[in-house]
Amino acid sequence: MTNTHLPQARLAVRRAANRLTSDASALRAGSAQAYQIGLAVRLVDLRQTVTTAWRVGVSMKDIAQDSGLKVATIDEWIAMDYLRRTPSV
Repeated sequence: MTNTHLPQARLAVRRAANRLTSDASALRAGSAQAYQIGLAVRLVDLRQTVTTAWRVGVSMKDIAQDSGLKVATIDEWIAMDYLRRTPSV
């Protein structure tokens, strides 16, 4: 069975990764604080996009290919997302 959301999720990962890398040089033109905040915001966006893609069924290998991230980083982000979403006992 094919998941119609996979191509959209993979495209979202590629776009989030591209925003992070392409905006970095533009952010450098501002203050150091603006640069740090801008990168942090884009990193949060990428992290959320990566975890959403995984939840809809995109493999970690495909996410790594689309984002340029290491599989270990993706695995860590997914684990942290799971812990955040799991109610504590």
